[in-house]
Amino acid sequence: MAKKTITKSGISKIKIPHSAAEAYVRTLKERSKMMIPLKMDGNVCRDPDDHVVLGLAKAAKADFIITGDNDLLSLTRFEGVEIVSPRRFLEKNRR
Repeated sequence: MAKKTITKSGISKIKIPHSAAEAYVRTLKERSKMMIPLKMDGNVCRDPDDHVVLGLAKAAKADFIITGDNDLLSLTRFEGVEIVSPRRFLEKNRR
């Protein structure tokens, strides 16, 4: 699986200042830890490649999956994990 990173073009899509987005990503990295995804059985998501994301969220007991992936976003929630776009996440968590 290819490693995905946030690019300048990805940051511009969520329409916040680049410096704010970089600070947010830096905070997320500081608070993150490596996890091994749980194996998902069956057809949980219409794209089987996304099962690893769901398995990782389950293993990590995540509160959110933040994604632009339409297959994941169509679920809206998975076993208590809310699935939202970056924009929606920022709207819900602005101070």
